[in-house]
Amino acid sequence: MVLDRDHLNPDPNGVAERRIAVDPETFAALAWDRREDNPNPRPADWLEVWRRADLRVHAAVDRLLDGWDEPFEGRVARDVGAFVPHGGVLWVGSSMPIRDVDAFLAPRRPPRIWNPSDLVRIVGNRGASGIDGSVATVLGVARAGVGPTYALVGDVTFLVDAGSLLWAGPSGPDVVLVVVANGGGQIFSLLDQAALPELDEMFVTPHPADIEAVCVAARVGHRRVDRSRDLVPALELAARTGGVQVVEVTADPQLQRRRRAEVHDAVTAVLARDG
Repeated sequence: MVLDRDHLNPDPNGVAERRIAVDPETFAALAWDRREDNPNPRPADWLEVWRRADLRVHAAVDRLLDGWDEPFEGRVARDVGAFVPHGGVLWVGSSMPIRDVDAFLAPRRPPRIWNPSDLVRIVGNRGASGIDGSVATVLGVARAGVGPTYALVGDVTFLVDAGSLLWAGPSGPDVVLVVVANGGGQIFSLLDQAALPELDEMFVTPHPADIEAVCVAARVGHRRVDRSRDLVPALELAARTGGVQVVEVTADPQLQRRRRAEVHDAVTAVLARDG
């Protein structure tokens, strides 16, 4: 069910069974006022049920991810997010990276003595500009010195703003950019456009660029990761080296789609088995 009053089509994928044209806040307030009239109130352990389900799902997904030697975008998002130190910044690119961070980023243990400055800030660009200027934004965030800065972006996002790297990279701040090299805008292979014959030409737009060569031209560091277990050591080395460092993670697009289906099936099985 979709609660929406203002948008022309709030459910473009057609997954909702019903749409109610109402202001969501008004609806929530009315529902709250009438909660005592509900003949089937929420169980007392409702929140705990959700927490247990969340733990089981995370455990099942982690077992899958940790068993795959080939890089998987979801594991990259999880491991990069876990690597960012307390007080650091994770800048996340549009399309798949932000969705993978949302889906796979694991809860973090707070430090023994906690204060608000220990939070990991997750930031990114959005809006009409799309992926334009992403590298420039990452460099600007790192230059601001709000904390150790890491970025997770796709290869198209990186290449579209390669000019910023060429311009500012050699004298840039300490920042580690993790680039998922999957051969174009692979998010469209998961959307309705996947059925179109012009999918690759008009949407995925695979590129011939050599990311390492771009980094050499920009005089910034570059490391390529072809195995999942090598990502964290590459991040550690990049962070110690300083300056602008690019960690390129190769990701086969067809394998990514299969892996996503396996994750979906594993989560479904856990929830179905445990009720």
